[in-house]
Amino acid sequence: MLSSAGSVFLVGRNIFLQYFRNAPEKARFFAFFLALFSGEMAWVSSFWPFGYLTVGAVSLLFLSVLWDTLLLSLQRTITLRRLLVQLSVLVLFLGLVLSSSIWRPVV
Repeated sequence: MLSSAGSVFLVGRNIFLQYFRNAPEKARFFAFFLALFSGEMAWVSSFWPFGYLTVGAVSLLFLSVLWDTLLLSLQRTITLRRLLVQLSVLVLFLGLVLSSSIWRPVV
């Protein structure tokens, strides 16, 4: 959990530094936000009755939607239609991944 959050923080900080050349503290804030979300997803997914592949796919789905939403809001090009498309793609792929995975009972 900590390693995934740490790696997301380092990669996110480097990418957000490209957008905030004059304000590195803003880049650290957004990178910390993404890392916190990634760590929370890893923690929550440890309680799910799925295998590692399903958990990784679901975490990647949520992280990619959040990443794209943050970048669009930073570029000031986010619209309600684009946000609804992202959420509908998330729900569609989430349903596809969860319906095709093996549900293992937690004992």
